[in-house]
Amino acid sequence: MKITIPEVDEYGDVLEVLEDLPKAVRIKIVAQAIREYKESVKGGAIINLLRKQKSKPAESKKPGKEKASTDRDPLKKVMGGFL
Repeated sequence: MKITIPEVDEYGDVLEVLEDLPKAVRIKIVAQAIREYKESVKGGAIINLLRKQKSKPAESKKPGKEKASTDRDPLKKVMGGFL
């Protein structure tokens, strides 16, 4: 179901319009906006970038600790944490 979103001039107006709508309609509007943004060129690129960032393991904050990685060069793989 496609919902027609009222025209708004400023960002604050969007919030006011959304607050006036029932919760179920607000959810549908936000979901539709996300779908349309994902389908746009810029939105698709940003979402792909976020997916890549999410798939990367989190960096360790502890100094001196080296995390195990499969993309290390062979010498570091053999020497372990000594290099």
